[in-house]
Amino acid sequence: MLRSLKALDARLQLKCFTAIEILHLAWLAKKSVRVTLEELKAAGLESLTGGGAEIFRKEVRSRIAKGKESAEEYLDVHRTWHQLGGRSTCTMLFGHVESLEDRVHHLSLLRTLQDETRGFVGFVPLPYQPDNNLIEVKTPPTGFDALRTIAVSRIYLDNLITSPLTGWAWA
Repeated sequence: MLRSLKALDARLQLKCFTAIEILHLAWLAKKSVRVTLEELKAAGLESLTGGGAEIFRKEVRSRIAKGKESAEEYLDVHRTWHQLGGRSTCTMLFGHVESLEDRVHHLSLLRTLQDETRGFVGFVPLPYQPDNNLIEVKTPPTGFDALRTIAVSRIYLDNLITSPLTGWAWA
């Protein structure tokens, strides 16, 4: 699929797959994550999406993302990709059942991996959308909460690769 897309136009930038999808592809192929990523890169994959991070705190994750990869697995897929020279974005789903401390913990793990690999090129803070979802939320995220989360994230994740024009590479 990646080779076919690249054949359409070599200028096409392929940003595909979440960490959970990489883990699933590796499991289906009975290959390591590293080998799976190497093969995808050879086929034209240029960057990974940051989807599936949700909130890294184990207790929260088990409530909102049961069955998804662990925080360690998510971070390891991105670490491996970055070690191979690939770039990716990272995300945080906020405004559901997590605490402010859980958000800071999440940002701390992203910052630590960025310090190690320098592979993240953008961060996407995603406010939880309670409509048509099974997770009951007492107070869904407000516009002010989203702005505050973005502001704190920009300060905390000051080690993300920045754009020479704007100073930020936020997705």
